[in-house]
Amino acid sequence: MACLLFLSGGTALVYELVWSKYLGNVLGNSGQAHAVVLATFMGGQALGAFVFGRTADRAKNPLALYGLLELGVGLYALAFPYVLDVLGALWLNVAPSVPDGWRLGPRLLVSSASLLIPTLLMGGTLPALVRHFASSLSGVRYELARLYAVNSLGAAVGVFIAGTKLVPAIGLSSSAGLAAGLNILVALASLGLARRFPPALVPGQTPPAEAGDAEVSYPRIAVRAALIGVLLSGFTSMLYQVTWIRLLSIVLGASTYAFTLILTAFIMGIGLGSFWLMTRKGQVDSLRLFGRLQVALVASICVALPLYVRLPHLFRKAQWMMTRSLDTWPLFQVLTFGFCCLVLLVPTFFMGAAFPAAARVATAKVSEVGRQLGGVYLWNTVGTITGSALGVLVLMPWWGMEGNFIAGVAANLLGAGLAFHAAPAVPRSTRAPCGRWPPRRCWRWWCWAG
Repeated sequence: MACLLFLSGGTALVYELVWSKYLGNVLGNSGQAHAVVLATFMGGQALGAFVFGRTADRAKNPLALYGLLELGVGLYALAFPYVLDVLGALWLNVAPSVPDGWRLGPRLLVSSASLLIPTLLMGGTLPALVRHFASSLSGVRYELARLYAVNSLGAAVGVFIAGTKLVPAIGLSSSAGLAAGLNILVALASLGLARRFPPALVPGQTPPAEAGDAEVSYPRIAVRAALIGVLLSGFTSMLYQVTWIRLLSIVLGASTYAFTLILTAFIMGIGLGSFWLMTRKGQVDSLRLFGRLQVALVASICVALPLYVRLPHLFRKAQWMMTRSLDTWPLFQVLTFGFCCLVLLVPTFFMGAAFPAAARVATAKVSEVGRQLGGVYLWNTVGTITGSALGVLVLMPWWGMEGNFIAGVAANLLGAGLAFHAAPAVPRSTRAPCGRWPPRRCWRWWCWAG
C-alpha cells in the first residue's frame, strides 16, 4: 500500500511544477507564481491535514477516505484549466473597478483560490494512512516515519521526471492529465484494498498495550517544546532552501533543469532522513533525538560553509574537464546533480529525520492521531511560510546569504535547547501498572522499581 503514497507524492510535485507554469502565464511573473504555488501548497496541505485528520479519526475505514481524497485531487486536476479560465474571466470583469496600485493582491488571491481545494485534499492523505495502519503508539512512530519517507521519495522522483522529461516532452496539459490519471488509479486501488484490509484499529477500540508504547507518551511541556521545535524547524528549512537555491543558481545557472535538480536533491535528502528514522530499533527518547538532529544540522551547515565559497571554482574546474556537446549533456546533468547532493544531502537528511521525531512526541492517543498529526503540520507550515516569505522578501535583501545561514543556525539551536530542556528524565508512560507517578518501589512485583 505504501507504493500508493509514493505515486501520490510524485503526482503532487508534478502538479506543483505544472500549476506554477499555468499561474505564471496568468500573473505574468514566474517568481510570483512560484511563491503563490509554494505558499498555497504549504498552507492548504496543513489545513487539509488539520481538517481531514479529525475526519480520519472518526472514519470506519481511513484507507477508503484516502482513496476518496486521491480521487478528488485527480478529478480537480483534470478540471484545473477550466477552473483557472473561470476565475480569470471573473477577475477581468472585476479588474476595471480596482485601482492600478491595488491589483496585485486580488490577482494573487484569485491564483491561490484556484489551488485551495486540491491542496486541502492532499493534506488529508498522510493522516488518513497513518490512522489506517497504526494500532498502537509505537506503531504510530514507525508508520509516520515510513509513510513520510515514502511520500518524500515519491515527490523527489516526481519532480525529477516532471522537470527533466515529462513537461519538455509532452507539455503542461498532458503532464497534468497523466498525473491526474495516476491519482485516479491510486484512488480506485485504495478503494478496492479498503474492502479487503480493515483498519488496524477501528474507532472506539482500545489499543493493545505494547512495550514500545512506554517511550511514547510525554508531558505537556515536552509536547509544547516539540511543537515550537517543529515551527522553528519549518522556518529554518525554508530559509535554508531559498538560500541554497540562490547559491546554487549562481553556480549552476537559473535554468529549469538546474532548479529541478536542486529540488530533487532537497526532497530526496528529507526522504532518506525519514527512512533512517524508521529503521532505528529499540526505545529512544524522540524529543532528545530531535534536539540532537538540530545540533547535527547546525554542525553540517557550519562545516559546509567554507565549501560554499569554493563552489563556483570547483564547478568551473569540473566543466573545463568536459567537452561541451550534445553527447555530454547527460553527463553534465549528472555533474550538476552531484553538486546539488554535495550541498544539500547531509543537512536535508537531518531535516527529514527531525520532523517525524518531533511529530511523534505530540501524538499521545492512537484514536486521535489524525487530529494531533494535523496540528503538527499546522505548526510546521506556519514556520515554512514565514521562512519562505521572510527569507526572500526581507532577510536576503537585508543581510544576504550569510545572514540567512546565521539566522537559521540560531533558530535550530533554540529549538534544540528547548527540546533538551523539556525532555523528561523518564517518559511519562513508564508509570507503574498500579498507577503511581512518579514511579517508586511498590509491593506489587510487576511494578517498575524506581
